[in-house]
Amino acid sequence: MSLATTLHAFQPQRPRPAGDSLVPRPDLLGVAAVAGLAALAAMVRLWRLSDVGFRGDEAVYAGQAELLAHIGGMDRWFILASRGNSNFLVYQWFVAVVYRVFGVSDTAARVVSATFSVLTVVLVYLIGQLLYGRASGFLAGVILAVSGYAVELGRLALLDSTVTFFVTLTMFCLLKWHLTGRTRWLAAVGITTAIATQTKVTSVLLVPIIVGFLLLTGDWRRLRLPAVVGALLLSVPALTPFVLQVVVDHAELATFLSASTKRASDVAWYFYLNQLWQAEGLLMCAVLGLGVLSAVLRLDAGDLLPSTWLVAFALFLQLYPLKGFNYLLPVLPPLALLAGRSLHDLLARLSRLARNAHLLLGTRPVALGTACLALLICLTQAPAVNAAMTNADSAGLREAAYWLRAHGAQRAGVLALSHGSGQYVLSFYGGIDSYPYGKFRIATVLPGGQLVHTTARRNQVPLDWVDVWPARLIRQGRVSYLVYNTASLDDPPEQNQVAGTVTQQRFRSLIQNFGGRLVHVVYWHHEARVYIYRVSKKAATPALRTTIVGRHVLLTATGLVADSPVTVSYHGAVVAHGRTDADGTSTVSLPIPDPGQPQYHVVVTDAEGTTVSATGLPSSKLVYAVRGDLVQVAGVRFTPYSKIRLTYGLTDIGTTTAQPDGTFRWSFHLPSTTHTRYRIRARDTDGHVAWAVGLRPPSLAFVETANRARVTGTHYLPNAVIRLSYHAHLVATVRSDGAGAFSATFAVPPEALPAFQLTAVDPIGRRASVTGLVYLR
Repeated sequence: MSLATTLHAFQPQRPRPAGDSLVPRPDLLGVAAVAGLAALAAMVRLWRLSDVGFRGDEAVYAGQAELLAHIGGMDRWFILASRGNSNFLVYQWFVAVVYRVFGVSDTAARVVSATFSVLTVVLVYLIGQLLYGRASGFLAGVILAVSGYAVELGRLALLDSTVTFFVTLTMFCLLKWHLTGRTRWLAAVGITTAIATQTKVTSVLLVPIIVGFLLLTGDWRRLRLPAVVGALLLSVPALTPFVLQVVVDHAELATFLSASTKRASDVAWYFYLNQLWQAEGLLMCAVLGLGVLSAVLRLDAGDLLPSTWLVAFALFLQLYPLKGFNYLLPVLPPLALLAGRSLHDLLARLSRLARNAHLLLGTRPVALGTACLALLICLTQAPAVNAAMTNADSAGLREAAYWLRAHGAQRAGVLALSHGSGQYVLSFYGGIDSYPYGKFRIATVLPGGQLVHTTARRNQVPLDWVDVWPARLIRQGRVSYLVYNTASLDDPPEQNQVAGTVTQQRFRSLIQNFGGRLVHVVYWHHEARVYIYRVSKKAATPALRTTIVGRHVLLTATGLVADSPVTVSYHGAVVAHGRTDADGTSTVSLPIPDPGQPQYHVVVTDAEGTTVSATGLPSSKLVYAVRGDLVQVAGVRFTPYSKIRLTYGLTDIGTTTAQPDGTFRWSFHLPSTTHTRYRIRARDTDGHVAWAVGLRPPSLAFVETANRARVTGTHYLPNAVIRLSYHAHLVATVRSDGAGAFSATFAVPPEALPAFQLTAVDPIGRRASVTGLVYLR
């Protein structure tokens, strides 16, 4: 007898007598149905369960379980709290118990999830049997058993299969209380709600679902205060993990919750529909859609429980800004229930049509049709189930961890491309100090147990683990390996796929900047999945520092490849060789390179082609000063006692000898012809050369006022008589001052023309001319 035929729409029902039963006592057919569903679900969830290693969150939960089991030293990388707002360690406790009995392995953690997934299939069958009858329940169980989405998550050590089991168990207990009125089922509702909420806090949605069901059915009138109080008292022990954790870590949990509520996935609105489409395929999506559509058209009280369940979770997941490929699993049981009923109703209609057409279908056509339809569902779902069983998104990182451990990298430090949790796969499998690279808001547990929170950015994802920590950890020597995995091991990032690609590009740039050497590649079915690079430099930007020590220059190059030979060249010629230390630093001392010039480059190159250069190495140097009619020249860093030849422009101005310290002084008269680009050049017999420029030529300017011109000149011979001529006619004489400047005034001749030159000449022939002087009429 189905509930649909016994319930009057949205009306309270009287509890049945204690000895009464709404379904037949267990018989051979019922036991066979349960066993068959359990075997089918178990087979597709347990077959080759650990072909691929953990994802990021799987590693976190497995590591927490190992902490709870007091096995190993996982407290270096994991803490007993969710860094987001997802759980209070219920699933981890189940895994810890299995660890204590069977030992630590990824298979053990996944078997726990698979077991809860199988039990959920059984519960769906039992709920469907109570609501709609055995055939509908069996079809609902088959649908959930071979759902590609449910199979995939049932094979992962995540929270979702466990929380879905407890959500489904709560619905089963609520239905049993609704049908029997027994207080023990009401207490079970409270207990399972508490456990489900602690498994994953989104299960707090059970509270409005239960309240809504009580109001819509009128069952709230059947509640009695003693029964409610008793049920609540029995539920309190189930909240013990939550209470203890809040008491011990209330401040940290508040911080985690605050950061987690700000996370948002940049995905399309149809993200979850797309997840179902990819996991299930066309036929299963059509079946699930048929179940929802039929429920909307029926508006039957028998659909109230799964419909309330479905709407509450689906609406919340759609509105909640943070998305995850695994979040939708609690919606699958009500979808399967509605689909199972719809398929059974369709079979019943077809059977009636066949009887009306006098077709011979046997004595139990609906039962036969149910069996055939179940088989058809299994066959058509084979591709989706196979895809779920062979999903290799996380392949490679477990093997990378084994390789790193085998090569002694446990404390060398590894930076892995991650959205916040992927790096923990390396810690779980290899006992490796690992750090993330990427954009995310959640806190990070550094090796040793230190917790680091990201820096908040207004309406943007924090960049701590892109711009700050990676380079710092490499410089400090805490990271020696960079691990680039081609597939994401985390939930969708808090950015669109373009931004995710940019993060991957920046990580590849980080590998290049720090001289990453490819040391190992992990292949999966002949496809490269993980690349492991060894850092060869401690700085992204090499630098070169020069220090003068006597007649030598000390070159200190940093940011080069570690333990590498280096070559030092100066102005294109190799002048020295050296070697870097473990930090990529090389120190080389060489004689001050001569001949040399300030613009010459010194270049240090390591074995991998990394170069760093500097200009301005100390070399022979020349300076001068003008004192009266003399130009006084001084030189340094020439060969001691060597002959030095001096020229100005193309003219020899003298020869002198360097002092024992390589210096000299020389004076010569101010030349009659000078130019700022002409060089005063000194060269010794060993080829050391230096020069200086800047001797200014004479200059002349005038100002006209009332047919008189005031003329000024600079850079002439100091204290000398200057002759002023206009159009080859002497118009004035004047004496320059000690700096070679003068000023004179004369009458402008009436015959002045703009093209006539005004010229000033000193006794040694230094001259300057201007034009444009005219007679003002």
